[in-house]
Amino acid sequence: MTRPPRHGIVPIMQSDASTAPVRAVLTRAARETAYLTIGLLTSSLALTVWVVGVSLSLSLIVFVVGLPVAAGTAIAFRWTAELDRRNAARLLGRPVRARYRELGHGLRGLLGSTLGDPQTWRDLAWLVLHSVLGFVFGCLALGLVFTVAGLATLPARYWSLPAGAQFGIWNADDLWEAFAVASLALPLAALTIVALRGMALAECALAASLLGGDDDAVQSTEAMPHAAPARRFDPDVALSLHVAVTALVALVMAVIWIGSGGGTFWPAWVWLGIAAPLGIHVLVRRARRAPAVRGRSVRVHAEAVALILGWLSIVWALAGGGTFWPFWPGLGLAIPLAVHALIVFRDRLNPARERELSERVDELTRTRRGALDVQAAGAAAHRARPARRRAGAAGLAQHARRPCGGTTRRPPRGRRARAPRPRGGGRRDRGVARPRPRHRAAGAGRPRPQRCRGGARSARADARRCRGAR
Repeated sequence: MTRPPRHGIVPIMQSDASTAPVRAVLTRAARETAYLTIGLLTSSLALTVWVVGVSLSLSLIVFVVGLPVAAGTAIAFRWTAELDRRNAARLLGRPVRARYRELGHGLRGLLGSTLGDPQTWRDLAWLVLHSVLGFVFGCLALGLVFTVAGLATLPARYWSLPAGAQFGIWNADDLWEAFAVASLALPLAALTIVALRGMALAECALAASLLGGDDDAVQSTEAMPHAAPARRFDPDVALSLHVAVTALVALVMAVIWIGSGGGTFWPAWVWLGIAAPLGIHVLVRRARRAPAVRGRSVRVHAEAVALILGWLSIVWALAGGGTFWPFWPGLGLAIPLAVHALIVFRDRLNPARERELSERVDELTRTRRGALDVQAAGAAAHRARPARRRAGAAGLAQHARRPCGGTTRRPPRGRRARAPRPRGGGRRDRGVARPRPRHRAAGAGRPRPQRCRGGARSARADARRCRGAR
């Protein structure tokens, strides 16, 4: 026999279990709405930062003051993108990190660590896209949520509207009509939840891919040492993708213009706006692929000036022509370019001086090469000298070990025998001739060979004695 539940605990638990999915869906929709709303605010900030920063950098880059402005703009991109990273981390439930290069010392180090960092350009791409998508998604999210709330609360407020609630051809100014309109809030709420989910996931995925950098790829590679290396960023593929997106947007604008009935060809201004980033992309790509030769900076500077003048000339033509006002900006850009070229090629202004310097450099190169050859020959001879010494000492020692003259030769016939030198004497009797030792008589047989005494140190003295004994 089963006992009835006390205090209705089981029904309450069953009701909680049945409403848990609905509560989870509503909670998730609330988080997505908050994410898109914050994205709406950060999109306005992103639009302000990248438009002001890029405009100041491009207008002042021809001057010296434009370099620190460009570095400061890159740092501002980092700070603005960090807000969107934290916003995306709250929705994804995991941190979104990026790896930046450490800020260098000095102007050159600062420029290299900011403008040379690939993550800076990803931040710029995110700010440009987020300034459009974030604004559109945020406005749609708030509009849908407020519409659903307005329909759900219409029976409580319809009477306060002077002409009732207008829904196209239907005017809800009675209570039953207000309840009939409020019943549309449920299907519209379901569509709103789906739309919020799609917009939030799309923007979060874009934020994780651009703002997250390659942190996830690096972590996965470290976790699996035998995994294939992550695919690196390909500049050629990026440029091709940029060209394709620009062409697609230009085609869509042309189709919209044709569908709207023609008239003034306003897509030309849109084409001009989307062509400017593409031109900058091509310019940066050419600058990076330019050979490291003298005059490279002047070439890049000239191409940038030509790009700006071409863009201004197209604006002048689309505006109706008239006085060619781009001449004055072109004059202002040409003066720094001329100064830059004079600084780089200043030695070419005096050809005789340049020829003299080149001849002196060639002469110094030849003399230095000759001195190095002589020095190398001397070093080789110095290294070979101990070997010759060792070979000479070994030869003398071998000669000292051989018998002095072999067998004693008999004196030739007809030669007088020398007078015997008296024995004795020393350092004090240097003037007295000492008798040389004589060999045995002719018939006494062959004498025993004598060997020179002494070691390697007295090899030369033994050799001299041996020659005297002969």
